[in-house]
Amino acid sequence: MVDAFAATYGGPGEVVIAVGDWSLQLHYPKFGKWHERGKMPSQTMGIVDAFRARGYTIGFIDESYTSQDCSKCDGKSCCDFFTKTRRQVRVRKHDPSSPMTNRVVKTLVRCAWCRTIFDRDFNAA
Repeated sequence: MVDAFAATYGGPGEVVIAVGDWSLQLHYPKFGKWHERGKMPSQTMGIVDAFRARGYTIGFIDESYTSQDCSKCDGKSCCDFFTKTRRQVRVRKHDPSSPMTNRVVKTLVRCAWCRTIFDRDFNAA
């Protein structure tokens, strides 16, 4: 898994991996237990340990409000922007320097200050 990641995205000196810090307390009704605040699930810990063992830098990010912070003007004013139907909208892919492409998006947010419309996942990343 780590070798495939390195071949696709780059080695430890080229990439920093960001992981959510699990600051929310989650309830798993299927298992009837609560996930403790600040403690990662065991599967995530194993993945993080595997990447750390290979020398990757792992950063932990507080995930609250990430899709509401505007990635263009650094304002905290992005709110949901709904359309009546799903339609193709011109959005950028993951790289900000990539060309605009038409694709169907489900959730859009619009910044109240700079009026830019983002795909919610792209803005959070």
